Amino acid sequence: RPLKTQFLLTLLKRGLRVLVSDVDVVWLRDPAESYFDATDGAATAAAADIAVSTDCLSAIDEAKTRGCWHMQFNTGIMYVNPTETAMAFVTAWGEALRATTHAFEHDQDVFNRLLRTEADGSTTTLRPGTGRRADAALGGGSGGGNTREGGVTGGVGAGAGNDAA
Repeated sequence: RPLKTQFLLTLLKRGLRVLVSDVDVVWLRDPAESYFDATDGAATAAAADIAVSTDCLSAIDEAKTRGCWHMQFNTGIMYVNPTETAMAFVTAWGEALRATTHAFEHDQDVFNRLLRTEADGSTTTLRPGTGRRADAALGGGSGGGNTREGGVTGGVGAGAGNDAA
């Protein structure tokens, strides 16, 4: 079950930046433009420990609510920098996958559960500016692992759904 996290960790430990793309993702242009070239998207990715997509596909709806906080993050498109914070999260993600007792809980479910659970076991609402574990993972931080211990920094852009347009 934790094959995805084991492979990610192997690449991260080698100092590689990793772009995860599920087999059912269709790229309409080279993803390097958004993640590696000199663009706003690449700058966001470079500042993030982990940047992950959502299933929110309407930038208009997201703008009305200041984000897409009710949806799951979609690990089908994910960019991971080789930072200590990212490696710690990927390690915890793999451990949680090995420990799950839910027969139908897959890696995306566990990823989302980890982001919504604080170190003390309480849950968070995943709103930016709260100083919570996933605060900066939703655009509330400035990158570099500066959230509370065990946090993940990064960003999710408007309309960053699995269509990868």
